[in-house]
Amino acid sequence: MKLTNHHKSIATKITLFVLTAILFGGAIIGSQLLRDNPAILTVIESFGYVGVFVAAVVSGLSVAAPIPAATLTPLFTAAGLTVPAIIFFLALGTLVADTIGYAIGRLGRSVIPSGHPRMQQFTERIANQHPAFIILFVTGYAALIPLPNELILIPLALCGVSWRLLIIPLLVGALIIQTLLVTGVSLLPTFI
Repeated sequence: MKLTNHHKSIATKITLFVLTAILFGGAIIGSQLLRDNPAILTVIESFGYVGVFVAAVVSGLSVAAPIPAATLTPLFTAAGLTVPAIIFFLALGTLVADTIGYAIGRLGRSVIPSGHPRMQQFTERIANQHPAFIILFVTGYAALIPLPNELILIPLALCGVSWRLLIIPLLVGALIIQTLLVTGVSLLPTFI
């Protein structure tokens, strides 16, 4: 039986989903296993919240393997870090990663010629005439979609959407998703 392009596309998407689920699950299980390792806990204790922040920046910029830093919550809590502070520093690190992603898109705007001028004009018109739509879209994406925010930030920056319009929705979205992820990862062992 010959697979059509549509079937290949579906198979590819399913494969990517399964691989991401395995990576995400592996990160959670790995952090559960490592939380009893005194050497690992000593390293995490020495870096503290700065380490949480750096982990969030790195994971926020990783488009190739988008594993949220929140999967390391069992390690962070075993090292004595508090959940509210973990959420705050994860959200702050995510915002810094988003700022870098936006800057890349902004720089790309001056380098890359617009291949889709109508799409750019449409996005600019929405941002100027209906900023509430952009705010809701970005907040919803950042809060509920566990993929790197750069997937939307770089195109928005390329289209000229202002960073001032995006920063608050990104921060709110980061706080929401980090809260959901951290509490979910923290409660997961009670269900296993």
